[in-house]
Amino acid sequence: MPDGTLGRPQAREHRGAGPGGRWSWQRFVELERRIGTITPKVLTQRLRQLERDGLVRRSYHAEIPPRVEYEISDLGRSLAPLFASLARWSDAHLDQVEQARQEYDALGRPSSS
Repeated sequence: MPDGTLGRPQAREHRGAGPGGRWSWQRFVELERRIGTITPKVLTQRLRQLERDGLVRRSYHAEIPPRVEYEISDLGRSLAPLFASLARWSDAHLDQVEQARQEYDALGRPSSS
C-alpha cells in the first residue's frame, strides 16, 4: 500500500474461478481494478514476467479497442497451496506485524517507503 502498511486482509473470494475451481480469463482492466494499487506500467511488466515464467497465459484480441486477457496456467495454479498457506499466516500474524511496525516507527527510524 502507498503508506507502507500491509493493510487488512480482504475477503478471499476466488472471483476468477469458474466451474470446478478453474480460473477464467481476466481482462487487463479488470486486473488493474481488482489490484488498485499498481500502475498500468508496473502491472504490464509483472504480467509479462509471469507469462515468461509460464505462470499465466496471455491472449491478444485484435479488436477496436484491442483486448488483452490473462489466465493462470496449470503451473501457476500449482502455487495455490503456497498462497493459501501465506494467507493463513497473514490472518494469524498481521496484527503482530502492524505492532512491530508501530514500535519501529516510534523509535524514529526511517521506513522503507
